[in-house]
Amino acid sequence: MNKIIEKIKNIYKTFFISDLIQITDDIDYKRKRILRMIVEFKNGNISTGTGFFINIKGNLLTCFHVISGGDLKILRQNDDFISITGADEHTRLQEWVNSKIKSINVELFDGSKIELELSEFNEQYDIALLKIKEVKFLEKIEFCELNFNQNLKYNDAVFFAGFPLNHSYTGLNTPFAINTGIVSFFPETEVAGGKYRHAQLNSINLGGNSGAPLFFKNSNKVIGIVNGNMNMGSDNILFHEKTKNQAVPGSLRIPLAIAYVTELKLIKEKSSIFNSL
Repeated sequence: MNKIIEKIKNIYKTFFISDLIQITDDIDYKRKRILRMIVEFKNGNISTGTGFFINIKGNLLTCFHVISGGDLKILRQNDDFISITGADEHTRLQEWVNSKIKSINVELFDGSKIELELSEFNEQYDIALLKIKEVKFLEKIEFCELNFNQNLKYNDAVFFAGFPLNHSYTGLNTPFAINTGIVSFFPETEVAGGKYRHAQLNSINLGGNSGAPLFFKNSNKVIGIVNGNMNMGSDNILFHEKTKNQAVPGSLRIPLAIAYVTELKLIKEKSSIFNSL
């Protein structure tokens, strides 16, 4: 009987404890590499999101809408952007972004911040490539490996993490949070960029996660980038403002368990964002 009990204990240690240790190690590995993005604009506004270094040279990926402060369809309606004439839309966006941004910083795991500069972007696929401004900080970075060779499939188990906004925090101090889920759908839709094939996950995604790397579950190689979510809501609600003693129209927004992702393989095939690396 004692020998049987000992065998059961060994099986438990082999198949359960080791798995837990592996998962914990993966979280620790990712936590040091998944970083908060902070973009400060000249008008005082701030955009926050998530980003990650992709090589030892100090290149970093995030979503373009994190850098620009708004989805592509919103930027197209901005009066300042509309006032920029001539050239193609990409060049006009580049001019607009350069004129509006005061600084771009990434916050490392230890809380220190490193200033970045925008290298290039593709607004259609909502992707931005940045690099460290001062090479002396290169020794501080830890980067993620990229996987350009695999397509996501239905029911693939995936993992992402970032800094989702929470009502108790600001974008500057909202805690690191993790998400797991499966791939459920591949819609041709507009999220934050143009219309193209996204992967939809059955996982909650809130603002602040944009730019987060997507992994196959229990893998440390990035296969995609989180770039949006789907919200539902009712816009025909009246709220009573005590201070003014009057009813005002409002909106009740409820986040669905839906996250949208762009695959790295698609970005590499459809854009030139990685050509300079």
